[in-house]
Amino acid sequence: MSLILAGAFAASAANLSAADVARAFMPNPYPTWALRKKLMAALVADLWVDPHGKVLSCTPIGPDAPEALAREVCRSATDKVIQPARLSSGANTYSYVRTLNIFVIPGAPGSDAILSTKLAPDLIMQVKPLPGRSGNIRGAVTLAVGTDGAIVECLPYLTPGDGTQDGLPQDICKMRDILRQPVKADASGNPVPYVTIVRIQLTTVP
Repeated sequence: MSLILAGAFAASAANLSAADVARAFMPNPYPTWALRKKLMAALVADLWVDPHGKVLSCTPIGPDAPEALAREVCRSATDKVIQPARLSSGANTYSYVRTLNIFVIPGAPGSDAILSTKLAPDLIMQVKPLPGRSGNIRGAVTLAVGTDGAIVECLPYLTPGDGTQDGLPQDICKMRDILRQPVKADASGNPVPYVTIVRIQLTTVP
């Protein structure tokens, strides 16, 4: 059994949305040889998708997934055509999305631990206690990023299934300097606008 979580659930508030990267991992990408070996893993990968929905690259992140499994899963995703990212204007654009791909054999030893894997926050901020809230607050924002890395648009949203259910205060989108993203370029090296999803954790301090 494989599950594609986190970045795979694109925000859809207004018209701003990241690419539907879940489609890049369909049909089920669990390799037969990995099943035979009872190989299980949580694979984190970054996908770069063009305005036509073509997956230009899939880059495994971190050492947790076996290299052979990560390489094969990313190879199956690359060059697929999926629903591209969209700006509020309705125009398609590039998208950079981090995904969590879970490969487990139900009931196998260690499967529960793998199923509980969550994507780590991209940004951790310390804040004063918020009214009616305590402890860590986790959430995510969809960002439209300009060619210079500046935030053009920001929408908070809840992402089912990846540990961001608590949500974020609406004011998070006012912190555009903190949310600023790396500049991304097309195949010719020209900076391009894109949409991305950033996971944020607010840690309250006295």
